[in-house]
Amino acid sequence: MQGCVVQINNVMKKSLRWLIGRAGYEFIRRDDVPFGYDVMWDIKRLSRMWNYTTDIFFDVGANIGQTTARALRELPKARVFAFEPHPHTFASLKKAIGEVENFKPFNLGFGITIGEVDLYEYDISVLNSMIQNAPFAVHYQKDGKRIQVKSTTIDRFCLEQNLPNIDVLKIDTEGFDLVVLEGSKNMLLGQKIKFIYTEFNDIHPKSGTTGGSLSVIDNFLHPYGYRFIASYTDWIDKDGEFFLVCNALFVLPPHARESSTVPPH
Repeated sequence: MQGCVVQINNVMKKSLRWLIGRAGYEFIRRDDVPFGYDVMWDIKRLSRMWNYTTDIFFDVGANIGQTTARALRELPKARVFAFEPHPHTFASLKKAIGEVENFKPFNLGFGITIGEVDLYEYDISVLNSMIQNAPFAVHYQKDGKRIQVKSTTIDRFCLEQNLPNIDVLKIDTEGFDLVVLEGSKNMLLGQKIKFIYTEFNDIHPKSGTTGGSLSVIDNFLHPYGYRFIASYTDWIDKDGEFFLVCNALFVLPPHARESSTVPPH
């Protein structure tokens, strides 16, 4: 009887796969999907493999909460700290997420400066950046309006908030990502950050722009023991001069302290 049930289940699975395939979709288990398909799935898969916690999630450059909302849904036990420096966008972020216990919003930007800094504001809020010559703005010849916002460093924030570690650090700051990481050197040196998910627009630096280079970010993180896992392409502009909007996942593997080449302070 048990063998008959197994056979029926196999037939049903094959039929379901056939129907899904006919509709233009593919049926596959999440754990069987190659790395680089979905970053949240990859983070959860690696966390299970290495017994890593995902209790503290930083969404730096949260905009209106696209990543924050998914982190709250996929990691229900995590405290999600969302950072958005633009005042109006921050208000939209709070409204979009609402009163959620694990949601910790801060009207704040990160970098290496503590105090007031310039933010370049564009007609589309996702393009706002603390640098004037961000890759997207330069590529599409957009002019930004300069406003003042509050900034601090990740190291300072974690010290003030008594946060001993960050399990997942997501950064989407339109070319400012490396500077955000430079403001977390103490956390990186102490190997207090497990996953880093950051945006890039090209492999190597492009003349006339600042930031957005994967090779520079990798060169910065590698001495601390971090290793590149996968890239995730959000968007490709195929018309005119080629342009990419991508993200990369880095992780601090077990026993990474042995591979760190950054000297202690």
